[in-house]
Amino acid sequence: ALFLSVSSAIVAAESEWVDTALKFLIEGNKALQVAEVGKLEEAIESYKQGVETLPAECDKSFDKKQAQIILSLHTQLGQALSYAGDLQKAIDSFRLACICQREWSEGGKNDALNQMASKAYFALGMAYQDSSSSATDEGKQREQLELSVRAYGHATKLDPLYWSSYANLGVILADVGQDGNGNKVKSLQMYEEGILAYQKAIDILTGADGSNSIPTDPPENVKEVVAELQYRIGLCLVPFLFTPDSNNETDDDDYSERECTLTIDSKPITRSCLELAAYQFNKAVKYDALHVGAQNALVLVTADASFGMS
Repeated sequence: ALFLSVSSAIVAAESEWVDTALKFLIEGNKALQVAEVGKLEEAIESYKQGVETLPAECDKSFDKKQAQIILSLHTQLGQALSYAGDLQKAIDSFRLACICQREWSEGGKNDALNQMASKAYFALGMAYQDSSSSATDEGKQREQLELSVRAYGHATKLDPLYWSSYANLGVILADVGQDGNGNKVKSLQMYEEGILAYQKAIDILTGADGSNSIPTDPPENVKEVVAELQYRIGLCLVPFLFTPDSNNETDDDDYSERECTLTIDSKPITRSCLELAAYQFNKAVKYDALHVGAQNALVLVTADASFGMS
């Protein structure tokens, strides 16, 4: 009888943190949803108090509810810290959620927590992405971009229908053009890989992947989003036309004669890069007739390309 009493007391002590952590999680979520001065700090404090109640390690013996609370607290704290501009602490919090997920995946909880963990990896990717934008050293910028690629990659593995992860991955790999200050945007300039990421996002949103599944967190304006992705594929085909200070890339090569290969209707098509870009910009305009960027780009590339694709 004494043994049973002691065992019951231990179980109660071990699970006592659950109710307390959940209480702080709910309080933090309520504060985070209110757009008022001081509410963000209140949310951060609630999440921090909740994290302080958590067990020191991500035990494989935790049940689904306990694991969800732990993932949610670390991820939500990271989101709140990110909103507050404290990127490094946000990254640390997201990483804790991701570390727990990896620990639990070895313990058989992978299927139940994949989608929740994918959001933690997605948020981590965004935090690294933001960190790269604020870095002044080129080496540091590239390091943060590469870390962002890894985070988005993990998110897509955990949730293959997470179209946003593929879209953001494309941006990191192959963003083209200028930022709001007229400077060249930062990316890894891996254009072929960027196209593949954008195409995967489009396939998920349009159902072309054949899964007949609902995308994770689908946008309300699907056509406009698909138009933007089609437009970005076009930019990846002719980045030299939209990149500041890219004259050095075209001096030794007539870009009008460059050839690219693009998968269209599951078939690889090789044409001039300008013609394929025109095809993509035209598709973007068909999805969104008001996409000014695609309209202007189409005029630019068709000035040099014979646009005869259907």
